[in-house]
Amino acid sequence: MLMITEEKKNGEVILNLSGRLTSEHVSEILKALESNGNGPTKFALDLTNVRFVDRAGMEILTSRLNRKG
Repeated sequence: MLMITEEKKNGEVILNLSGRLTSEHVSEILKALESNGNGPTKFALDLTNVRFVDRAGMEILTSRLNRKG
C-alpha cells in the first residue's frame, strides 16, 4: 500500500509518500508527479516513510530526477 499526501509550504509543494513504492502504484505516482512537476511551482518528494521500493518504483524516481537535472 502507498499513500501520497500533498503539503504546500513556502511556495513549494511537498509530496509525502508513505508505505511501499511498487509497480502497482506507478500510475498513481506518475499522476502526482506530473500534476505537480510541470508548472512554475517547486516540488519535493519526502520519502521518509517509504519502507520498500521495488525496481519499477526506483526507475520512476531515477527517471524523474534525471529529467529534472
